[in-house]
Amino acid sequence: MRIKTPIMPISQQLYNWKTMEMVTEAYDLGKEPIDYKSVAFFAATGFFFDDKTFYKNIKTLPNAAYVDVDNNNYITAIEQYWDWYYKPEIYDLNEATALFGEVFEKEIFEHIEGKKVMLPLSGGIDSRTIAAAIPKGQQDIISYSYNYENGGDEIKFAKDIATSKALPFHEFEIPRGYLWEKFEELVATTGCYNEVTHSRQMAVIDDVEKLGDLFILGHGGEIFRLQRVGDNLDENELLDIAISQIVKEGGLDLANKLWRHWKLKGSLTDYIRETVKVALDQIMVNNNIMKLTILEFKYCAVKRSHVNLKIFDKNREVLLPFLQPEVLDLVCRTHADLLTDRKIQIAYIKQKSPELARIAWQNYYPLNLYNYKDFNKPKNIPTRLVNFLNRKINE
Repeated sequence: MRIKTPIMPISQQLYNWKTMEMVTEAYDLGKEPIDYKSVAFFAATGFFFDDKTFYKNIKTLPNAAYVDVDNNNYITAIEQYWDWYYKPEIYDLNEATALFGEVFEKEIFEHIEGKKVMLPLSGGIDSRTIAAAIPKGQQDIISYSYNYENGGDEIKFAKDIATSKALPFHEFEIPRGYLWEKFEELVATTGCYNEVTHSRQMAVIDDVEKLGDLFILGHGGEIFRLQRVGDNLDENELLDIAISQIVKEGGLDLANKLWRHWKLKGSLTDYIRETVKVALDQIMVNNNIMKLTILEFKYCAVKRSHVNLKIFDKNREVLLPFLQPEVLDLVCRTHADLLTDRKIQIAYIKQKSPELARIAWQNYYPLNLYNYKDFNKPKNIPTRLVNFLNRKINE
């Protein structure tokens, strides 16, 4: 049997790297020794890095690989069919935007044909980019959004987008304490392979999944919002930036306490630095922006955010159009400067659907994609102050 693992998978498949046996439901994980250092890393970051798990001998299958498995459930060969790279040949924003629109729309419409689609909307850019790709009044696409109880007014922006595209719209509220009733179900779904307290979709999934057959989600859109970093950083400076993006301050405090409690050798800080350094050293590109991006998407993103996508994937199909192979190849061929500040997404939305571009951008409310760069101008400070106070009062 040959398994083809996706470049950016939703489900993670486990195997014993010493015996090369695949882990199935019948496999007794209770006999496996705990990898306490990896668990401490998890406590510091909220996810397991790269192929690590709770157990020393149990790893996740590599992404973007062909894995041959024999009749006794043992791996006989692993062959990589794709890896991240950086060969910039696209330097013009108009060209990059046109190519993005071409491959993005192709990925969407090839997958949604004949399906009843569920599209979550927000006040951000990623779901708006998907909405821009969809013709107005597209049949069989149902949109929805949700707010936390007394939280931000995300529904307001989502409803404006749905109305602009003439899409049916459903709204939900996430009540306080929602996770306690759903916690055992969440654990069974995700295996606790990432930090669980932000799994707000658990509050509404039973109702939402009644709306259609396939979720189309904006995960991975941040690949068009890369962090600007200098080209002249030395290895330690780049490593410091990478670690700052991964480690949570409160998590680091907890992880250090666990490290001392378990009497582990060395220091947690050194372990984290060495783990991330090894990964960075394996990324053979000469652009620091892309180096950090590949670190995020190859070693972190699947474990950090995709684990919770199992909540959607449990009973319905899931499409992640930003993370489809042709889109990722386009990213690897586009100059890194064009992949910062959401340049390509903003240009695409303006060209494809100007009415969506005029709807307020939640991060820059009340400004939109045409004037958001004026956000810090003095004339907008009173409005920003009022909006900030309203948010605090609601909270």
